[in-house]
Amino acid sequence: MIYDTENTITFEPSLPPWFSSSLAIQDIETSAIEEIIEEAFLKLKQNFPKYQARKDQIQMSKNILLSLLNEEVFVLEAGTGIGKSFAYLIAAMAYSYLKGSRVFISTETKNLQLQLVEKDLPLLTNILAPNFPFEVAYGSANYLCKVRYEETLFHGKHLDLIGETELKKFRQWAQQVFDGEGFGTQFEYPGKISAEFWKGVFRDSDQCPAAKCYHYENCNYYRAKAAWEKARFVVGNHHLLLYNLLNDKRILPPYDALIMDEAHGFQKTAFRVFTLSYSRDFLPEFQNNALRRIKGEDRIPDEKYTETEELFQKASDHWQRFFSFWEVELNLNFEDDKLVLITKPTEYDSVILESTLMELHEHLEQMQENTEEGPLFNFLRGATKSAEKALRFVRAYQKMKFESHVYWAEKKNGNIHLSTCNLKINEELAENFVEPGVWTSATLGFWNKQKAPRSVQELSSGGYFNYFIKEALPVQEMEIRKEIYFSPFDYPNQAGLYIPKHLEAPAFGQGLDLQRKYENKLFEEIRYLTDLSRGGALVLFTSYYLLEACEKYLLEFDLPVLSQSKLGANNALKEFKQDPNSILLGTTSFWQGVDIPGDNLRMLIITKLMFTPPNDPVFQGRCKLIEKQGKNSFMSLSLPEASTMLRQAFGRLIRSEQDKGIVAILDSRLLKKNYGRTLLLNLPPIPLMTSREKLQEIIQERKFFTKYRSPQNE
Repeated sequence: MIYDTENTITFEPSLPPWFSSSLAIQDIETSAIEEIIEEAFLKLKQNFPKYQARKDQIQMSKNILLSLLNEEVFVLEAGTGIGKSFAYLIAAMAYSYLKGSRVFISTETKNLQLQLVEKDLPLLTNILAPNFPFEVAYGSANYLCKVRYEETLFHGKHLDLIGETELKKFRQWAQQVFDGEGFGTQFEYPGKISAEFWKGVFRDSDQCPAAKCYHYENCNYYRAKAAWEKARFVVGNHHLLLYNLLNDKRILPPYDALIMDEAHGFQKTAFRVFTLSYSRDFLPEFQNNALRRIKGEDRIPDEKYTETEELFQKASDHWQRFFSFWEVELNLNFEDDKLVLITKPTEYDSVILESTLMELHEHLEQMQENTEEGPLFNFLRGATKSAEKALRFVRAYQKMKFESHVYWAEKKNGNIHLSTCNLKINEELAENFVEPGVWTSATLGFWNKQKAPRSVQELSSGGYFNYFIKEALPVQEMEIRKEIYFSPFDYPNQAGLYIPKHLEAPAFGQGLDLQRKYENKLFEEIRYLTDLSRGGALVLFTSYYLLEACEKYLLEFDLPVLSQSKLGANNALKEFKQDPNSILLGTTSFWQGVDIPGDNLRMLIITKLMFTPPNDPVFQGRCKLIEKQGKNSFMSLSLPEASTMLRQAFGRLIRSEQDKGIVAILDSRLLKKNYGRTLLLNLPPIPLMTSREKLQEIIQERKFFTKYRSPQNE
């Protein structure tokens, strides 16, 4: 281990410790690289009896290592059960040793992020490389801040949001963190605290003075960052990776290769991160908070306070005029709960607003520079950054770029919000993704034809990865390698697909009576299916409204019902795993990243297809860009996204060779619409039943649910 000129730890190239060859590092060739992977999996099999070696998994790992060493971009779809996490982790470990490099591993969900650092990596490093350093990294708002924590206790802020017993427990934990135990993330805290209380004590990146803070030497966040710099693997998530790019790569230590798991979700995360959004109330609230904070401060003379008050008032007045103009311009002054796309520029002159915000920003910056380090300095630092961000937002609206951006207004609870997002975000990000990278998921591709492909070669040459590469992959002039590995599971014998043709398609905008009729039939079908399996059912919804209505219906019957709406996602999942006869009702977060192997999940019910809502402004903007190119936005955007979510949901049922059960999709559009066949062709091959009689036959033939069904149910 050595240090470079910037005191960031780097690593000397070496052979992986599990590799028995006496070759010198410079003599390593392709054949030896394959041996490195083979020996790793052999040692894994020898030391971990439960591990099942798979030929495709080993080949995948070899190809990942070769791709990284050749500095390629590797787009890789690996079906459920291949074991892609072990494949890329072993390949990346070998790469780290051979190149002396750090690798950043990114996930979409925290479930997978925690699985990697709490389960997969401890197992692999213990067997293959006991001294291999890895760390988990979160965004700074997940870390406790000592300065803000002390301010909260001193001023008594937010203490009404936490009970006396829980506060005592939290204080004990915080002291342990400040004494050097752990890194102080909210995930380490053993109790439960409200999100509102945590907002008062987490690290605010805008306010943090970094090395100028008097707690810097013992700061738990910077202690975590120091640990990242000593690690060969840093395991983060897409949001943190993007935020690092937004901040000129100052948050994460340098890395030489990138593993992007759950890559199908990267683009949507990028749209969320890069959206600028402000409300009319923002500046008045900013003004009130700032003036309340600095009032009475001995270090701020009365005349300076008065000047600050006047500048804030001036900026606030122009800010509110700007938002009120758009409210009238878009006919939202007598509306509420409405969203409107902005499709053309206006003649409103925001130069005065820009100049007043610049003046406010410069004033706050000067106050910060003239203030000694401490809580007031930190607050002014944050206030300066807030003014700078608001200024950037106004400039974005002053020079609108309709060829590449989308702009919209939304009226909610009487308050108007203005937002903008770059629609060509992959082009903007491309210059930042210069490292070799593996982009992988079980659902990266989309087969947009009505006829099933006959081979992997036909899939790849037929444009299977076109949507992902063109729409989501932020790379520039790099070699792109593409591969597909199918799931090893025996879907035709392990599962059945039920799509009831007697159930009407979801009712959209057809009146309240038709909607109620649809809901009643849907709920009755869910009850029928959950009774067949005697629980062990995960029911996936696209809205909380339908989930809560279904919960009310099912509570009238005998099986336990667990609702994400009432219990929260984590608690509902935990209770579901403990009760094999329960029914779990979940929304979007349960469609992906949830692993429930075994009999606890034997009936998966997808209530309807998940299409992106047509009023989603980013989606609308993307559709318009596609249509300007002469393409069909439904086939080019809506259908691929719906296919990805359907495949993700479908993948919740079969998680191992022993799992068996039924996937029920209660959306007859799959049978009645032309695009239904396309969506079905993107699912694994599986017997399809469209009637209850056929469903009963396959359940009896395959002996599904036998363990849980009494004779009278047969």
